[in-house]
This record gives sequence, C-alpha cells and structure tokens, in this order.
Amino acid sequence: MGRDAELARLVRMVESGEPSALLVTGDAGAGRSALLGHAARHARDLGMTVLEGQGDGVPFGCLNQVLLPLLDGLDERERAGLRPVLELDADAPSPPAGVAAAVLRLLAARFATRPGLLVVDDLHLADPRSLHVLRFVAQRGGHLGFRTLAAAGHACADGLG
Repeated sequence: MGRDAELARLVRMVESGEPSALLVTGDAGAGRSALLGHAARHARDLGMTVLEGQGDGVPFGCLNQVLLPLLDGLDERERAGLRPVLELDADAPSPPAGVAAAVLRLLAARFATRPGLLVVDDLHLADPRSLHVLRFVAQRGGHLGFRTLAAAGHACADGLG
C-alpha cells in the first residue's frame, strides 16, 4: 500500500477519536479506498459500529446508503425528518437543515451507548445535499460518540471544506 503514515493516523483516529473527522485525499488509484477499508475493519475489530456510504451523484444517495442499516425501529416522526433521504428526493429544499438535524439526531441516538465510525468513499462524487448534511454531521459527531472518515480526489477536496 505504501501509505504507512496515513494508515497509522487512521488507526489512531479510530482508537482515540482524535480528530473526530478526517478527509483522506489522493489521486485515483492511490489507495484511498484501501485505507478506508482498513480503518473500517479495525473499527469493527474494536467493537465499533461502522456505517458506510459512497458518493454516487444521486440526490441524498450517499446518505441513504449510510442510514439504511439504522431504519428498523424508527417511528413515523423520526422517519418524517429523514423522508428526503429515504426517498432520494431531488426536490427537497436546499440547504436541507431539517434533514441534517434529523440525521444528526439519529446518529447521536445510535451511537449513544457504542462508539461508531461513519465511512464515506468517493466523497467528491456525492451530491451537494449529501455533502451539506455530511459536513454538518462531521462537525458535530465527535461530541456525540462517532467519528467521520471520508475519502475524495485531490481535484475536488478543496471544494468540500
């Protein structure tokens, strides 16, 4: 893999929670996905819950992938706040502040008793609405029991901040 320093940093992040959000950048074929996969396996080995998604350009598609494992047991009120994500609604209002808050509440509840890791590959391919929500969640997740790890190409990384 040739990215020992990056791998060590990801392991530290998973184990310590510092930093609570990390963006891995690199050109296509540089090993970003392999690094994320290693971090996800390490987190699972530590007993953490890992939620994964991949940027695909579909409105809320990346978030939909991340949240699907959490949907069992949600009541109608909880589902209502997530409806644009669940239905991949391209007509949802932008910026989706209500959706971002609903996603954060769901993740905070899920990770209240067991730490977790959110892993998003190909973030540069995610739609703008997913990016907005993921940015909102990543900025707040460290205080709520989960870390966010994402990967994006160099060319797009500057526009993700």
